[in-house]
Amino acid sequence: MDNFKAQKIGFKRNHSSIFENVEIDLQTGEGLVVRGANGSGKSTLLRVLAGFLESSAGNIQWNKQTIKNTQSFANQMHYLGHQNGLRNALSVYENLHWYATFAGEEINTAKIQGVLDRLQLAKFWNLRAEKLSAGQARRLAIARLMLVQKPLWILDEPSAALDTQSLELLHNLIAEHISKTGIVIIATHETYFAKLNFAQLSLGNIND
Repeated sequence: MDNFKAQKIGFKRNHSSIFENVEIDLQTGEGLVVRGANGSGKSTLLRVLAGFLESSAGNIQWNKQTIKNTQSFANQMHYLGHQNGLRNALSVYENLHWYATFAGEEINTAKIQGVLDRLQLAKFWNLRAEKLSAGQARRLAIARLMLVQKPLWILDEPSAALDTQSLELLHNLIAEHISKTGIVIIATHETYFAKLNFAQLSLGNIND
């Protein structure tokens, strides 16, 4: 069983506290929704939890090992930020092919086809990413979560640019990941994700 734990996490910028004493303890099959107004520190917290920023206080552990000392942590985590991280000059298929190669996964065209079918992107197979709409590009970014299996998902406003149908699909994907022994942390304004019955963490109105 996997475990993700943050103990008394704090972060300062220019000597000002963004957040402090954040406690998180998630086991396999559990999730957390981080809420707060714009500028409350949600994105900063997620970047700290993902190991992209170093906390000013506290400790973060994955399976009882501090993440900054665990080379394998990045291989266990999907991070989806505000930016989709797509290669605009590559096609939809080529983006997923490249990502799977980068992640060390054996390329499986049938699996890519299945992922694109579910996300209603198959008809854009050969379209360059720069030609996609905002919603289509977000779905392509989400496709990486399905293509390469990792137990921990850290998602920053994952519903950005999604229509109602795509939001329902994302909700189902998150629920399925949890049911298959995953862990999910989401920063969101959407009340929609309340249906997932995740634990809740609210941040104060501090500049992000």
